[in-house]
Amino acid sequence: MNKKILTFFLLGLMMFSVVPSVSAFFFKDHTYFVLKGFEEVDSPITARCRPYIEQVLNGDWGSDIPVTHYFDKKVTSYIFTHQRAAYLTCQEEAGGDDELFCFCVGSALHQVQDINSHGTDGLVVNYLKKYGSSNMLGHMVIERSFEKQNQESLANDPLVNQVNYWDDKVLDLMFEETGGDVKYLEMLEEMSGINMVQDAKVIRSGYQGEGFYDAVYKDKVSLPFWGWAIGILFILFGIGATVLILWLGKTNWKFLAVIFWIILAILGAIIIYSFISGTTWQITTFLIEQPAKLGYLKVSQADITLYNQRVQASTNEFLKTGNLNVDDASGLSFVDRNGVYHEGALDKASSTFKYIVLPIITVIFTIFQSFLIFKSFKKKKK
Repeated sequence: MNKKILTFFLLGLMMFSVVPSVSAFFFKDHTYFVLKGFEEVDSPITARCRPYIEQVLNGDWGSDIPVTHYFDKKVTSYIFTHQRAAYLTCQEEAGGDDELFCFCVGSALHQVQDINSHGTDGLVVNYLKKYGSSNMLGHMVIERSFEKQNQESLANDPLVNQVNYWDDKVLDLMFEETGGDVKYLEMLEEMSGINMVQDAKVIRSGYQGEGFYDAVYKDKVSLPFWGWAIGILFILFGIGATVLILWLGKTNWKFLAVIFWIILAILGAIIIYSFISGTTWQITTFLIEQPAKLGYLKVSQADITLYNQRVQASTNEFLKTGNLNVDDASGLSFVDRNGVYHEGALDKASSTFKYIVLPIITVIFTIFQSFLIFKSFKKKKK
């Protein structure tokens, strides 16, 4: 029972972080790489797409919309938008439409950028291995650590104002209500294989801090049922266990025994509050910054410089040639263009956590919690 609760607790944390946004590099980093590439490269692609830079950026950002399905049966939609096949489909569907063509260019750029984080020698993969962390919890911590330090180092860069300008318009192009066109969302649906209207609303509203009940759209934003369910269950489990232990406990140990359950209830309340108030991204950002502040999964300055160079080089190379040689940039298990199955680099990187760290944590947690419960219900000696 304790093992199930611990796993549920970890899943809830990951769910909380996934709602607003996840990408190998955060949106601001993706935006910078694209703008820098267009500044440094003169090619047929950049000449054709300079008038449509918003389309390029939305193609890049939009590839991460299906991340809301990272842990459900539709995870293939996330994998699809991170594969070469999706780009080829996009090109075919775009035809002679320059706007859609440039949107497809953004999709390809997302992949050549993400492979530098999700690939075999990627940023997230290497740090998961180094710290024996899980993809579930470590992924966002590493990405945020990179983005925060990277953006601070770029504070005086001439492109910063442009990055901030476009950051306020993330995914606006997807909706007519925000000055966009539905054709871009329809293109993403062709690439992912699912209807992504609600997913796009969740990501855009969460990232822009509008709240999930904002009147921007014709139809209100609908959060995944499992998101609400985890928050509510955290509250019910936490409060229920706390009341039960305090009511039936016979010794002062009961006050220690309820600490975990109180934390669980508080976390559930924070999740629900963030949904209602539209502060999911702000709260998540605060939470995922804390481990790195303590030195855990903090990206070194040397690696920030190294991966900046790698990603920019990959971005520029694609803009020059238009050749996408990435079969998959999701980091999850996939089948390549030749029909060969590959275990995802992120899955491999998490093996230490999965087979060593998690079992140890589970055993320690179970023993400690069982000890506290036993001491709480042990009859006092007369």
